[in-house]
Amino acid sequence: MERIQELLRGKRSIAYYDSAHTDRLALYALFLARHRSDHRALAAMYLLTATETLRRCAIPRIFDLWGIDIRSWSAVRTLSEQEYVLFQAAKGIWQSQRTITIPELCDRKLVEDKTLELILNAALIAHYGRAMLAFDRLEGRA
Repeated sequence: MERIQELLRGKRSIAYYDSAHTDRLALYALFLARHRSDHRALAAMYLLTATETLRRCAIPRIFDLWGIDIRSWSAVRTLSEQEYVLFQAAKGIWQSQRTITIPELCDRKLVEDKTLELILNAALIAHYGRAMLAFDRLEGRA
């Protein structure tokens, strides 16, 4: 828990994996705005657009784009360890299930700081929705 408090201390905006993450999220957020108003979908999309590899593997297979159930998706073998953690977190948020435990998230050997920060951001997005992203734009960070 100390690790989570440490990452949240002084937090003023949503963090992105890299500058391309904001572009990928903006593109897919347009799709979501038309087809879903669910905060959980936006939070999962935030995580699944973090890297190009994750986006390329995950996005077509979820949100009914190809009609493949996220539970049966087997292409996760192509992801890095941290991408897999992001995928599991997105899956958990999307399905409202605990796919990663708090002790696992707090284990620095399993989850890097940047990955944990993205997951915490996704939890905020799942709760507050687009307001978290709008706040980011007001602050000039997105």
